[in-house]
This record gives sequence, C-alpha cells and structure tokens, in this order.
Amino acid sequence: MKKWQLQSKTVVNDKDQLLKVLLKNRQIKAKEVKNFFHPKRPEHWQLADLGFNLSHFNQIQKRLRIAQENEEKVYIFGDYDSDGICASAVLWEGLKFLGINSLPFIPNRQKHGYGLSIKALKDLFSDKGKPDLLITVDNGIVALPALKYLVKEGVEVIVTDHHQQGQEKLPVLAIFHSTQVCGTAVAWFLVKELFKSVDKQEQARKKLDDLLSLVAIATVTDLMELLGINRSLVSHGLLALHKSERPGLLALYHLAGIKKEDLSSYHLGYVIGPRINAMGRLADSMDALRLLCTKNTKQAKELAKLLQDTNLERQDLTKDLIDQAEATLTKEEREAKIIIIEGDYHEGVIGLLAGRLAEKYLKPCIVLSVAKDLKDKELAIKASARSLAGFNITDFLRQVEEQLLSVGGHPLAAGFSLKAKNLSSVKKRLLILANKQLDQVSLEAEIKVDCPISSSLLNIDTALALEDFEPHGNANPRPIFLLNNLILQNLQNLGKDGQHAKMFFKSQKEEKEIVVLAWNFFENHEQFELGKNFDILLKLAVNRWRNTSKLQATLQAIKKTTL
Repeated sequence: MKKWQLQSKTVVNDKDQLLKVLLKNRQIKAKEVKNFFHPKRPEHWQLADLGFNLSHFNQIQKRLRIAQENEEKVYIFGDYDSDGICASAVLWEGLKFLGINSLPFIPNRQKHGYGLSIKALKDLFSDKGKPDLLITVDNGIVALPALKYLVKEGVEVIVTDHHQQGQEKLPVLAIFHSTQVCGTAVAWFLVKELFKSVDKQEQARKKLDDLLSLVAIATVTDLMELLGINRSLVSHGLLALHKSERPGLLALYHLAGIKKEDLSSYHLGYVIGPRINAMGRLADSMDALRLLCTKNTKQAKELAKLLQDTNLERQDLTKDLIDQAEATLTKEEREAKIIIIEGDYHEGVIGLLAGRLAEKYLKPCIVLSVAKDLKDKELAIKASARSLAGFNITDFLRQVEEQLLSVGGHPLAAGFSLKAKNLSSVKKRLLILANKQLDQVSLEAEIKVDCPISSSLLNIDTALALEDFEPHGNANPRPIFLLNNLILQNLQNLGKDGQHAKMFFKSQKEEKEIVVLAWNFFENHEQFELGKNFDILLKLAVNRWRNTSKLQATLQAIKKTTL
C-alpha cells in the first residue's frame, strides 16, 4: 500500500484557508499568485527570460533569409515522441508561413533509434538527397557523432532542443536552446521571433496562437512542470485548442468521445498524447505528423483511425507483455533489490512494461529487449529502466557506463543500450550494486496529500474554486484531500462486473451524508465492512450535466481508521 504523505497536517475548515494551503504546497510565492491564476500570454515572455542565446538567434534569422532567397533545400529533423512530432509540425508550419519550403523527417524507433543518428541521416539522404540546411527539433544537443558526420557531408546545421547540453562544443551554425520548456515550445519561440520581421502581423499573430495548441499538447505529454512559463503555454494553448479547427485534432476528439470545449490537460496527457506517442512506439510517427498538419478532412479521419487502432494495439501489447513478464519472473527475481528481466519484448513498449512492474513491486525495474534467436554477440540490445522516488536510476546505470553503448534519462526513468556479449556481465554487476546501494535507501511509493479537510468543505463552491488551479500536471497535480474517521454506511456496486462503487459515509461530527465514487477499487469487497470507520483520500470536481453542476468526490485511497 502506498504511504500517505501529508504536505500540511492542519485540518482546513474554510475555503480561503484551503486556497492558501494549496498555493503553499505548490511553492507559489505571494508575488507569483496573480500570474498563477491569470498567466500572461506566452508572447510576452522574452528570449532572455528563458535562457535563449540572442546572438545565435540573429545567426539563425540571417541564415533562413538566405535559404528563402536562394530557395534552398531545408530539412527538419524531429523525434518520434509527442514533443518531437508537435515540434516538427510547429517549425514546418512556421517556416511555410515565412515562405520557406522544408521537409520534415522523423526517425523510426526500431530502425534508427533515438535522436539525430548517422544511420537515420544516411537513410534520409539516400531517399531525399542532401539538404543545404538541416534544423533539429527536440534533439541534437548531444548528438556529436552525427553532427560531425553532417560537417563532413557539407550540410549546415541549426540545433533547437531543450535537453541538457553536454560539455563538447558542437560543430553547428547556431544553437537555439532552453531547458525551461519542451522542444515544441523551443520551436514556437523561434517562430515567434522570426515572425516579428513579417509584414502580415495580424495573420502572424493568429498563426502563433494556432500553433500554441500543439505546444500545449507537447508540454503536458513531455511532463514539463506546469508552473511559470509552462503554465502560461498550456493555459493559453488550451484556449487555442478550444478554438482550433485542425481536421486531424477534430477527428481524434470524435473517436475519443471528447467535446472540443471540454478539453483539459487531463485529455492531453491521457487521451490525445498516448495516441500520438503510440505511433512512435509501434508504427510510423510521420503519420502522426501528417494528422496534425493535414487540411484534408478525409485524410484526417483515416489517420485518426490509424492512431486510434495503433494505440489500442499498444494497450493490448502492453497488457500481454506484462502478463508474460510476470509469468516468467522467478521467485529470486521478484525478491531481488532490483527487477531485471529480459525477453523478446517489443522495443516500443519496454518503458511502459518497466514502469508497470516498478509500480506493482515497489522497486526499480529494468526490462531488456532480447530477441529469442539472438546469436550475433555484437548486436545492440535496448533496455528501459524505471525507479521510485529516492533512487536515481540514471546515476545508478552510469556506474556500468563503460560496458554500455549509450545511457541517458532522468532520476526516475532511463534508457540504455549494450552489446549482447556484455549482457550477462552487466546484469550481474547491476544486481550486486543494487544489493549494496538499495539497502541504504528507503523506497516507498507514496501519495502526496495536500491536507486534511473538514467535511463542511465538501460542496460545489469548493469544487468551483479548485478549478482556478487548472491546468493540472507535473508540479501542479489535482489536489488530494484527507478525511479522517468516517463511518461507512452503505455501498452500491456499479459497472458490469461490480468493479466500481458508490460509497456512502457519515462524519462523526456532522449528520451530512458524504457520497464518494470509487473506480476500480473493489477486487476485495470484504474489507469494506459497513458500520466501520475509515480514513479516505479524495479528489473533488464539478460534474456538469444538462445545465446543472454538482460536486463529485472520487476515491483515491482508503484504509481503516486506527485510533
């Protein structure tokens, strides 16, 4: 069971006090409150505020003018995740508005691997010929071998990226780089500055606003912290999405059963984003890019259906592989400090598989994609790793870096590759290191709880006030509240298999009935004995239906009250 981590222990009794607690939990200072609730438009943020190099921008602007005047061949080199796809669309449409024709390219995960690679460039040049200028989006900042190859081939390069820059000086014309925003936002800020020089300022403003819709999708799906500039981008990007008439997005909404006017950050992260990302995992990301950019309604519907079907395939494949992995896990592997498994798993879903296993067994997990009939010991094997708060999985893997071909990631997620001949040795070393290092670390999955509240706050006014904290996402999650010592009076099963329920509680201090919806909580009904006391975690929302608004409380966790 996940540990309940209270960020504030004082029971909150009134709405104003509640808002103050939530702001404090999100580290919003008094001078930042106004901008938090009323984010300024992204156009008002300056390049210097976000760490962009102004002299490099000037070089980019000059070079693109030459490309336009000489009708040069320009390529955009993107990435196969949602951020890389949206970034490719933003720059392609931005350059098109400026009168610069360009060709977008997104590498294939299975064929080319991540980012700017020599293999991908050779395939691209063989198919389309060499460009005069290549611009990266959402990648390239650490791709030194590929950049050196481009120098050798006589191709000038502009890198736009948001990932951490290495120490090496890159052999490129210019770098447009900030770590404060996602790759799509980097591309959007580049376009914004380039648009300042055009005569059609009103059309340029409308185009920028339209492109914000794609920035919002990428910012949420790339898990950027939704504070400051990123809150501004998503808040105004959602407004742009509510107005957007992009046929591809409209077709996606239709298949997903979403009304455009109801779009929220939740839909971007859990409905739209996964459909775009699925193409990079299992199919061709170029089709996701075509979906975002097409103006043809028929093509949009066909591509939306393709994304929908591919995402369903991804879901089924992930479920099957989880069942397969769990069936093959030995007792020794389950009880190890870190789970390391290998199998003939699709490379596109090993990260999802590692995440599910880490969440279930509450320990770091590494999944390696190893073909059944692998005989060539020089072949590269790809792997994904996931961890829990308190254990930096990327730093952990770097301890065996000399035996890896590549490694990179974040504290809780990493990817790496190695030659097949090193597999056994690396696994053994990692298990030994984990036994030593994880003994010194307390790994507990936890639910961050904002504060305990009085049942008097369970009303529509509170839920409406909480809507001002949207959009929710990383660093600004939907608030979770604790109610202690409630008596369970009744329970009604919902759903075809009774896996959901409506629960009816009563407070010890108030006679008011507290109704709570619980989704997928009831594998073991016997634990919920009527008349017993429980502590519960809730999220509050407004349920709007046929011009009426009601409070909806949904259960996040429950346990018996201990006195």
